[in-house]
Amino acid sequence: NAKIAFYIGDFTWAQVQCSILKEAPSKLIANDAMYLSILITDNLALDSNPEPLMYFAQADLMLFQNKFVEAGKYLDTLEEAYPTHALADDILFMRYKIAFKQQKYREAAVFLDRLIVAYGPDILGDDATFKIAQLYDYYLNDKEKAKQYYLDVITNYPGSLFRIDAQKRYRILRGDKPEE
Repeated sequence: NAKIAFYIGDFTWAQVQCSILKEAPSKLIANDAMYLSILITDNLALDSNPEPLMYFAQADLMLFQNKFVEAGKYLDTLEEAYPTHALADDILFMRYKIAFKQQKYREAAVFLDRLIVAYGPDILGDDATFKIAQLYDYYLNDKEKAKQYYLDVITNYPGSLFRIDAQKRYRILRGDKPEE
């Protein structure tokens, strides 16, 4: 319901739903709700103009429906109309998701790298760093780069939900023997 409200531009109702979902027992659901709530708050509190968030919501809906060209067009329009908007990091992350779903892994890595360079300390920094590590590890077959990005998650984002998984994978790639 929260996502549907988001897609149709009822951001207030979406936030009400998210506040309930943030208490969900499932960590994934709670994290998704928290991300959506923060996305709405950050992009409506500073600017009373809901139009940029509406474009973003439509792009997200198109992505959900696997309409990648349409999603890209919404993002293009958003970037052209609002080139310095606070959604810039979210746009890069969505472009990564689009490329990944299309199995364009090198292109996906470029979007994540741009996000890390420009917005590394922000909320999506650890997500982008962990996702690019996984891209290099599992899809682009560059274990050394993967190892470096996993290490970046461990050292630069100590509070990240991805830290434990990054540590496990880093140790495997480093060649550590499993503990018995």
